[in-house]
Amino acid sequence: MAFPQGINFRDTNGYVTDGANYDFEPSASGNTYPRSSAQGNTVGWESGYTSTNSRDRDNTLDVRLAGLHFTPSTVAATYRIDLPSAGDYIINYALGDIFNAVGLSIELFDNVTSLGTVNGSNSGVGWWDASGTLHNHASDPSIAAASWVSANPTAGGGSGGVTKTFASTICRFTITGVASSYSSIASFFIKSAGGTNTTISPGKDDLVISLSVPSRSVNTYMFPDADITDGGWVNESESNVNLFASVDEFMVSDSDFIKSGTNPSNDMCEIRLSNSASTPAEPFEVLYRYKKSGTAQIDLVVDLVEGGTIRKTWTHTNISTSYVTAEQTLSSGEFASITDFDTLRLRFTANKP
Repeated sequence: MAFPQGINFRDTNGYVTDGANYDFEPSASGNTYPRSSAQGNTVGWESGYTSTNSRDRDNTLDVRLAGLHFTPSTVAATYRIDLPSAGDYIINYALGDIFNAVGLSIELFDNVTSLGTVNGSNSGVGWWDASGTLHNHASDPSIAAASWVSANPTAGGGSGGVTKTFASTICRFTITGVASSYSSIASFFIKSAGGTNTTISPGKDDLVISLSVPSRSVNTYMFPDADITDGGWVNESESNVNLFASVDEFMVSDSDFIKSGTNPSNDMCEIRLSNSASTPAEPFEVLYRYKKSGTAQIDLVVDLVEGGTIRKTWTHTNISTSYVTAEQTLSSGEFASITDFDTLRLRFTANKP
């Protein structure tokens, strides 16, 4: 999984180019859940959607407003996005049409628990957002679009976003066509409410690890919970105490991290992973996020260690100054070689050749 997740609804994939963190919802496939989005999340229309109920509208506007999927009078269609964890999430969406005045109804769900409904209509052309605000104009869609975009930034939030708490890992929304009209959606976006990404200022030749969790097996997660070896590594506060606490979040946050010493010479830190809540099964994935600062070549070696035995090694040569998220999947043989999952560790070795 990789959040945030945006979904743009229209008829034709190539009509516009979707931005980062957004995926096109196929229009010709009807109910598509479960499908894997471009971001690796499980999403799709779960019920009630008909493949002919999609339109391309205007590719000169913001790409999120280029088209729509709709449901006719009194028909309900439910869309599902599987979340990486329970918690607080920020939600933005666009309901409406630029060609027709429509009645609109959307209900948001935490699995099957309602989180609220927005009902309304656009008397001219325009869109409602998640805050219940109508961005409307009598005849000019570009004015209505500019108003919606101002309140709903591409990265989510803004005055048009709302924060909802999910006790489950299932986000659903249902749009329902109102009597003698239809209900339509152009875009939906969801992201964790916990923290924003930041950029580490370059200047030293070192390695930065922002996220090294979770190691996961189906729905079982294992998080860093102790330091084994610190080496020359420190955290975002230049401390080598409890490095694991800077890389134990579920959702990506680049505001905390660990980094190697400057000009590292096989500088190694090792972090213990927590015991699994249930018996791990395949596929077993290891996730971590890394970059370097400075201009010198820095190489990174990541080992999955069982006790004192290396079970898998991943080598990254001359890593980038921009963050890279690695999602590594063990082969069946590699997975079978692990006999005690309670002793797993992640070892990071940085080297300047």
